[in-house]
Amino acid sequence: MFVGASFQAAFSSGPQGVAYGWGSQVFGPISNATQVRAGALHVLTLRADGSVEAWGSNAEGQCSVPAPNSSFVALAAGNMHSLGIRADGSAAAWGFNNNCQCDLPSPNANFAAVSAGAEHSVGLKTDGSVVAWGRNDYGQCNVPSPNSNFVAVAAGAYFCLGLKADGSIIAWGNSAYGTLNVPSPNSEFVAIAAGANHAMALRSNGSVTVWGRNVESQCIPPTPNTGFTAICAGDHHCLALKSDGSIVAWGSGSKGQLSVPQPNSGFTSITAGRAFSVGLKGQDVVMWGDGDYSQKNVPTPNSGFAEVSAGFHHNLGLRQDGSIGSWGRNIEGQCNVPAPNSDFAAISTGQYYSAALKNSGSVVVWGNNQYGQTSVPTPNSNFVAISAGAFHIIGLKSNGSIVGWGFNIFNQCDPPSPNSGYVSISAGHCHSMALKNDGSISVWGQNVFGQSETPQPNKQFVAVSAGYFHSLGLKSDGSIVAWGSNLQGQCNVPEPNSGFIAISAGNASSVGLKSDGTVVHWGDSCPSYCSVSDEIKDLVAISAGYSHIAGIKSDQPQPLSRQLGNLGVKILPPEAVTAGGRWRRVGTSIWHESGDIEMGLPVGVYAIEFLDIIGFARTNAHLAQAIPISTGQSVAAYCRMPAISQLKTMADGSLTKVSGVIVTAALDSVFYVEEPDRSSGIRVEAPHYSCKEGDAVEFSCVLRTNNAKERYLEPVGEITKLN
Repeated sequence: MFVGASFQAAFSSGPQGVAYGWGSQVFGPISNATQVRAGALHVLTLRADGSVEAWGSNAEGQCSVPAPNSSFVALAAGNMHSLGIRADGSAAAWGFNNNCQCDLPSPNANFAAVSAGAEHSVGLKTDGSVVAWGRNDYGQCNVPSPNSNFVAVAAGAYFCLGLKADGSIIAWGNSAYGTLNVPSPNSEFVAIAAGANHAMALRSNGSVTVWGRNVESQCIPPTPNTGFTAICAGDHHCLALKSDGSIVAWGSGSKGQLSVPQPNSGFTSITAGRAFSVGLKGQDVVMWGDGDYSQKNVPTPNSGFAEVSAGFHHNLGLRQDGSIGSWGRNIEGQCNVPAPNSDFAAISTGQYYSAALKNSGSVVVWGNNQYGQTSVPTPNSNFVAISAGAFHIIGLKSNGSIVGWGFNIFNQCDPPSPNSGYVSISAGHCHSMALKNDGSISVWGQNVFGQSETPQPNKQFVAVSAGYFHSLGLKSDGSIVAWGSNLQGQCNVPEPNSGFIAISAGNASSVGLKSDGTVVHWGDSCPSYCSVSDEIKDLVAISAGYSHIAGIKSDQPQPLSRQLGNLGVKILPPEAVTAGGRWRRVGTSIWHESGDIEMGLPVGVYAIEFLDIIGFARTNAHLAQAIPISTGQSVAAYCRMPAISQLKTMADGSLTKVSGVIVTAALDSVFYVEEPDRSSGIRVEAPHYSCKEGDAVEFSCVLRTNNAKERYLEPVGEITKLN
């Protein structure tokens, strides 16, 4: 039975305990989820252990789960407040409390279900009574008598529904749209759902009844009105699930929320948000609707991507075949890639426009042209890199000079003299950045927050990224330097500030990619995407948009660079080279040593693979971060050793290597090692060893499983102490 969907956003619990989110923010999957509830701008997830994870807008504390964060069994998310029920039957409430919607009534006990409206709350007690509290200007908190024998509750914007044990429905609160006028006969109902200003009910004969606001015909179920098993209500649309696994949708279709994807079969559950529709089909969560802001809905096939760029509310993805995929908001045609969609070498997204570099060295721009940003200056040739700001573009020429065009009130299109020796560029909102071949950075344009004043020492930089009012620089030692506006903490690089291989500056946030494929995010005016899930890992490319992040997973060869004629690869760390690490371009037969350079290659995108290195990344696994290089420079390719937690997922007999792990216990013929941060550990069986507790060690090994099904390592060769 479906009881009351949120009317603001769409979320669903997916197969195998994984929760998926979508919309104008990007959220990672949450493991072990048993329930997900979405409010206006925040999400609550109930884990199998009874804890709650919350993300999204926290302006009113609606994501600040009260302690102890445990023993929860049910959740509800309202406009800007949250509700939860604990295993002992008590309720918890947190967030916006302007109308006392978080002030739980006494006694706080024996709750069986809760539902959150716009600014009121309603709870079902185990004795069948209902309590309601919070905003009451429409009487939505005045439960009608007799207050007994309720089996379900649902809160709309400013009204409530209650389902009685005898199959009748009681409605109270705002009656402006007839939401309180339950149609006759008021009997034999088995499920209820409340939208913003309309109500739904499912009868025992499988028919659906809808009443209330009907501006989009959401109260008129299509025929034949029979065979339904579940219902849910969005803001102005309805969904109903048939016994054959198909979905029927009606009401407002302004965002495509009525267009059920084909084949319309095999669905097992449904839910609806403001202008979203969601269905669970086998092992897949299927979502449709709200095409303006669906920047998480990567177009199919979701494979073969070599580069990604996140814009204001849209994304571009460059595939290895040179074609571009686009998705997200399209009000200015920024997602309409011009024909022919082929032979592209690089991409960049502006506020409401897109830019791309062709293999020929020409630039193509489409979308909004308010400031002439789609009018590429002549000669449109010999470009090797492009970067799109809010309303201006800068392009890097093969001779190391920069050309800028578009909005130029702060001279962000005019690079400083001498205009030469540049190898990398980045355009922000109203300022521009460029990396010189000597490792220094030039910044020009708007400087109201000091974003154009590079901190000293201005040297040893390898990458740059310009945000809205702040700037980022990546040093050769893997550390990040941030400067400019810090109103949202976007310049406070988290510790440890090391091991970074890529950076991207968003609106008021920053994101960094570590060499182990993990993402670190800080700052942010939109907290929802600052909470990077632990399951978002093994990335090889990142891009921060206005209110979302896009990334590429390492399940295929990635592009190394768009070169200025020469391709060089340096393999890191040095141990990977010692272990026999070599590289080659995909499709070629010659393996190169670390630091070798292929000369005279055409400008383009190249996929690089590595020789299978014991203990390091295997071929086509975790590859390199791309940076533009000039003649004689090399790109650092980070081949990572697996973490202990990853080792445990490998097959028995796998030959691998661990390095830097800490001995935490040493016994006869066995010792235990853990990661330095104590995040994971494993048993090592070695008849003869000389290490002791506290040693940092490195050794090659084979993964085994004993009779007790415990994973352990069997060393091969010597065990080396590192301290």
